Amino acid sequence: MLRGYDLHPPGKETRPLALNVLAMMTRPGRERECELSSAVRRPIEPFWGRGRIESVNLGRRRHKPKEPVFELTLTRGHGVEGDVHAGEFRLHAVKEPTWPNTREVSLIDAHVLDEFARMGFDVGPGALGENITVRGIPLDAMAPGDRLHCGSLVLEVTENRIPCTVLPTVDNRLLKEMLGRSGLLAYVVRSGTIQAGMEVFAERAEMPASSREELVARVLEAAEEAFGRHLRGALLKGSALKGGFIPGYSDFDVHLLIDEAAMEGPRTPKLEYAVRLQRGLGTIDRGPYRVHDIQVYAVSYETYPEDWVPPLPDTFACVYGAYPEAWDRPDLSHLRMRADVFLSQLAKVRAGHIRSYLDKHDAGLARVVRLLGASVKPALYCGAVSRGYHPVDVWTVRPLELVQWSRRKGLAMEALWRFLTAIGEWELISDDPEALRALWLDGMKGLQDIEAWVHG
Repeated sequence: MLRGYDLHPPGKETRPLALNVLAMMTRPGRERECELSSAVRRPIEPFWGRGRIESVNLGRRRHKPKEPVFELTLTRGHGVEGDVHAGEFRLHAVKEPTWPNTREVSLIDAHVLDEFARMGFDVGPGALGENITVRGIPLDAMAPGDRLHCGSLVLEVTENRIPCTVLPTVDNRLLKEMLGRSGLLAYVVRSGTIQAGMEVFAERAEMPASSREELVARVLEAAEEAFGRHLRGALLKGSALKGGFIPGYSDFDVHLLIDEAAMEGPRTPKLEYAVRLQRGLGTIDRGPYRVHDIQVYAVSYETYPEDWVPPLPDTFACVYGAYPEAWDRPDLSHLRMRADVFLSQLAKVRAGHIRSYLDKHDAGLARVVRLLGASVKPALYCGAVSRGYHPVDVWTVRPLELVQWSRRKGLAMEALWRFLTAIGEWELISDDPEALRALWLDGMKGLQDIEAWVHG
């Protein structure tokens, strides 16, 4: 039994999307970013849920309900063939066409339609504007970055749907009833043709609970063997806990809280303890867990590193012992100040990444891209704090949700979108130098966009 370990991630999970970057292309009048590939990483299993498609629906006119049809063909980079919302540019709920179209496909839970019918509303498949009506999977419990698999088709969730202008043509009272249960919007990761009756599987962007629990136990075993009575606490952090897990890319992040007697400094254990810990961790095979690495930090329980922000509420779980009570009451003004400091250094951060990139052998590009990702994500979070997002809540959501929010606040998001979606296919592209070069360039452009956004 893992002491004090809550296996259920806190809050609402969001996870970044997955596009596969393979080649640079050109579109008239602007730079074409990357071609989508039909190759898709194997899913995270076991599947979180399974159900069936109850209806497939096509919208031929804007602001009107969609009509049930025999089958739908969905194409990556385009969406639902023949639907008014298809195409590489988003046309719905924007003043002018916007690239990319992150709302290619809409889905709703058939159970929600049943509830509305019991309430007296006359609704059926397609009436609320969805392309796909799914039964058996609670779609509203899914989040950006989660995936749906149906035959050859793979969809990835981009955002939770909100009631749109199609609803007044059905019943104006539905607007308030649909809040929080309007379904999902998604884009096509791999093309396919679907019909009613086909089985559909839901994949959460989460490390499987059994793998997470087993790996926590193995890390704690190594930590207890290394530090003995000096081990005061252990925290699980990152995507393995709160969602947004990317197979092959995400690390398994653990903070060990250690008595000062076993430490040389706030984040440096004494030599003999370091040797013991590495001996215990070094034999753990990362492959079966689909993590890039097991990243363990030993920090002083009494004197937390001054240049680090302590873990924030709802972003970690205490899996052993205890942690300082003060961590439950973070200073919001201090967090905003730290975000501003980080953002003020973005120009130097970008310059450093350029220098580290210049002379790298192709075999080392994956490491360079992952290091860049370690700057892109906090830059996005700190940018959101700077533009008004709550300085604690911001850290509990996945990066893609922040990109969608930032887009509405004026951030040019194309490069960030490409970067965050491409890493979703890391197991496929991590050995492809051309894909990694394109990905690195998008990450660098994303940093530039964030810097311009917060200073604009």
